[in-house]
Amino acid sequence: MINTILDKRVRNYFARMTESDFISMLSKNEYKPKRMAVKNYMTDKNIEEMNKRNYVLEDFTEVCAFNIDMTGSLPTPDQYAKYKFNYIVKKLKKDGVNITDEVKGALYNRRVNGYVSYMNEEHTKCILKRLLPPEYEIMTDSETDQYKGVDIIIINKETNKQYYIHITSNTTSAIKYAKEKETRGQNRDFSGHIWLCYDKLEWDKSINNYKEFNSRTATIMNGYYLFNVTFLGELAKDIIQGDVSEWGLNKYIG
Repeated sequence: MINTILDKRVRNYFARMTESDFISMLSKNEYKPKRMAVKNYMTDKNIEEMNKRNYVLEDFTEVCAFNIDMTGSLPTPDQYAKYKFNYIVKKLKKDGVNITDEVKGALYNRRVNGYVSYMNEEHTKCILKRLLPPEYEIMTDSETDQYKGVDIIIINKETNKQYYIHITSNTTSAIKYAKEKETRGQNRDFSGHIWLCYDKLEWDKSINNYKEFNSRTATIMNGYYLFNVTFLGELAKDIIQGDVSEWGLNKYIG
């Protein structure tokens, strides 16, 4: 159950943040996302069962509100990942998931990944707010994300035209998941929606290292993939012109 009061408070906190606020915060060492080593991640059936449970990510608003009240700042990835961790483990166990050290590590990593996604989303909203004229309102809330599968809604208050935005990575697996996402909710229809897909580091087996990252979509900053202002500027221009037909999933690698 989503606490709408806490949700509004946290949304208001993010709305007051500037681009420099995000960069200043996320560049700090304590905000660098760190993950645990997990064996057999792709084949462990218990991890697969854990990943099917959406409730392992549903307390982001709650932990943000708690941290804002206690410290005046947002939680770090580690603070979010550990928040109610034992409670979630007990809930998974009750659901029949066999809790192993690998499952705990995968759960921790999933929550860190969720945190990174939240920050990407909020940073994106911050940039679009600056790029779009004042008649455009940028909206998002937990219910929109959880039930409609939409990350951001942009509304032209003069024409009431709405634009629905999804954010994911520009990888084959992520886009496959995105295509399946439409079928997981009631009355979902993603036709005409905008997809913002950021490039990710690619592993080069020939050099046993990552390829050089040079992307028009995003920049890597302390472990976060943040959309480039120029890339979002292209979207803002198309929204103002009223034609976002080029921003479907077919724009990416699919």
